Amino acid sequence: MRKNAIRVGDLIELNKKGERLMYGKALGNSYYLPIVEVSPRGIVVEVHDDGNAKIAWFAKEGLMTWLSPRYLKILNKG
Repeated sequence: MRKNAIRVGDLIELNKKGERLMYGKALGNSYYLPIVEVSPRGIVVEVHDDGNAKIAWFAKEGLMTWLSPRYLKILNKG
């Protein structure tokens, strides 16, 4: 596992690429709007073998999406 690999339980935030991606999705789908307008932070609840992470967003209860780690910034670096 790489030093900066995303793991279950990590607190994350969208980086600049992720903000642009979610903003683009929000323009066509109101499902993504809370992530853009309320809070771009969440917690990792599942990670696939390919590295993609399932994120539970703080912006809205029950709002979960799959994202590539290249769109995320880990906030709880220790």
